[in-house]
Amino acid sequence: MPTSDRWLNYHQLIYFRVVARTGSLARASGELRLAVQTLSEHVLQLESALGETLFVRGSRGMTLTDTGRVVLVFAEEIHALGQEIFRTLEGGAGRAPGRLVVGVEDSLPKLLAWQVLAPAMKALGGGQLVCREASLEQLVEQLRAHVVDVVLAGADDLPTDAVGLRAERLRDAPLCWVADAALAPSLRKGFPASLDGAPTLMPASGSALRRALDAWCAGVGVTPRVVAEFSDSALAKTACAEGVGVMAIPEAVLSQAAHRYGLERVGPCTGVSQTVYAIVGPRRIAHPGVSALVAPPG
Repeated sequence: MPTSDRWLNYHQLIYFRVVARTGSLARASGELRLAVQTLSEHVLQLESALGETLFVRGSRGMTLTDTGRVVLVFAEEIHALGQEIFRTLEGGAGRAPGRLVVGVEDSLPKLLAWQVLAPAMKALGGGQLVCREASLEQLVEQLRAHVVDVVLAGADDLPTDAVGLRAERLRDAPLCWVADAALAPSLRKGFPASLDGAPTLMPASGSALRRALDAWCAGVGVTPRVVAEFSDSALAKTACAEGVGVMAIPEAVLSQAAHRYGLERVGPCTGVSQTVYAIVGPRRIAHPGVSALVAPPG
């Protein structure tokens, strides 16, 4: 049969996608509310229609074949297009989406995140901005499921199965060390040697920013006394304002941090920056808010 005359059962493609995501007929049947036998038959029929084996069946579940992984790429894109129809038609046929859902990585400084989000807010006009905060892993999963339109993150580490996603570098914000008004003056004297043994608030262990700060400290020959680690930068600033210790923040948000938390600059963290990435997926119709986020400056 000529390729142009072949017909694909898109319901079966949906079923295939769920089985591929869950790795199990039993789990997929629960999600789809179909009998396991019925679901199995649909997958077999899809394999027959394509003339290819999509799964390796085993005692531990369903594993995609190389061909199955290729088909999953198309299945994810077809699913994305279906979701895009609903988003595009929200508020009236032919009008651009008026609601932008942004996932913000929980460790990303919120003052910096807002500076990045401001252009997108303007692009929405009278539309609505919705922000959801979670771990990068959770947000990437939400992006793949089209729960969020874009993810703001402090790292471009994407899972190996993040089909069709890409990370756009938005901004590099140099860091500086800050402390409360009681601690800052003593730390400014003899900086950066003054940080040796100083009570310090650090990002969570294992994060890219923490590795960069540890390397900076080693490079200048100081060993701060880490009294607390934070994934939430806003909570860290609150602790810093209470005199718990010194911390590093983007220079770009120093004035806001001084106004809101009473923090004072101690010295530069030369060579270390907080990078902000926008993680996006493929879209046939560009969301104006996402376009504003990733547009080059100028």
